[in-house]
Amino acid sequence: MFFIGQEHIILQLGDILPYIYHNKEGINLLFRGPSGYGKTELAKKCCNFLAGDNYQFSLGNKPKFNRETWVHFIDEIHLLETPEILYPIMDKNEYVMIYATNFDSVLPEALTNRCNNFIFIEYSTEDLREIFRVHSKL
Repeated sequence: MFFIGQEHIILQLGDILPYIYHNKEGINLLFRGPSGYGKTELAKKCCNFLAGDNYQFSLGNKPKFNRETWVHFIDEIHLLETPEILYPIMDKNEYVMIYATNFDSVLPEALTNRCNNFIFIEYSTEDLREIFRVHSKL
């Protein structure tokens, strides 16, 4: 999976995602970091790795859940007014639930404790140059 920077996250996902894919186990992942750091992009890459295009995407203010879909991604999870509705789904470990939020958001401890948390750190100058170089070719 190609992603610039955040090596500490990429290394962990390199172990976790193949295991999940081969064993079809559920897991809850939470990506947290400043706006613009690539949380949504990385979450979508994880979804594609696990399910191709067959994953459910929604925003926190309009969450969707489809029992027929194994992988779900809710972006801006901090916008969800009643996160308690997710707890029974998360506790079953039958689905892959991926969430993304920024540092400024406040999430209930009950939600964050049910997740494997991945914290985005500040990019190095070299990482920023590489990101610019790759994206300026578009």
